[in-house]
Amino acid sequence: KDWGTLGFLVLPGFRERTFAGVDGRLRLEIPVDTDNALYESSAKEKHTDFAIRFTKTIDAWDIGLAHFVGTSRDPLFVLDTQNFTLVPYYPQITQTSIDAQATLEDWLLKLEMIYRTDFGEDYFAAVTGFEYSTYGIWGSTKDLGWIVEYQYDERSSIGSGAFQVDISDVVVLGARLAFNDIQSTEFLFGLGFETDNDAQFFSIEGSRRIGDDMKLSIEGRVFTGIDDNALLDTFFYSFRKDDFIQLTLDWYY
Repeated sequence: KDWGTLGFLVLPGFRERTFAGVDGRLRLEIPVDTDNALYESSAKEKHTDFAIRFTKTIDAWDIGLAHFVGTSRDPLFVLDTQNFTLVPYYPQITQTSIDAQATLEDWLLKLEMIYRTDFGEDYFAAVTGFEYSTYGIWGSTKDLGWIVEYQYDERSSIGSGAFQVDISDVVVLGARLAFNDIQSTEFLFGLGFETDNDAQFFSIEGSRRIGDDMKLSIEGRVFTGIDDNALLDTFFYSFRKDDFIQLTLDWYY
């Protein structure tokens, strides 16, 4: 309608999250027992959930409002002290969110916020930032975008019971390089760091088409500044030895 778009969703089923095993990346320090997931609802994964979303464009702004009631797509973790594993627990939650993006010539301003209740505790979280693009750098067809992002969570820790890990706000700085060629070559470089400690991560993502039916992709992560004795002091502790670089060749047929 002229006043916007309104969508209603009925979700009759639910698929549990998958987690990397002991040989996978990125994986938690304590293995996750996905075979014995727990639910607050007696209907378990067959609980019927509901959501509503409203979107509208106002001048340069694209705005979305949403409300969700049902099984959390993110689990809490319960520590099984006998087997020393983390058991996922999916509570019934209520979540209200807003997302907004403004397109102002070379600038993109972005904001996402949620308020979630019954997820162990009620809390507010948000991600905001901007991307500034420079077109035709060095007299070429390449575009360069600069990215700044701030991730806020009012909680001081996540987890429950015997398993609780301190969390911190995160600042991310990045650069996106688009070659604008026939092969759609592009790279995304990032640096992120927690504001309450020295934990940092570096990332690279890139892709390029090869011929008419193949694509070559690269992805890498490096984690630094993480104290080996800070088991519960930083969320990145589990990833301190998960540095990796990955090359993928996709063939479409």
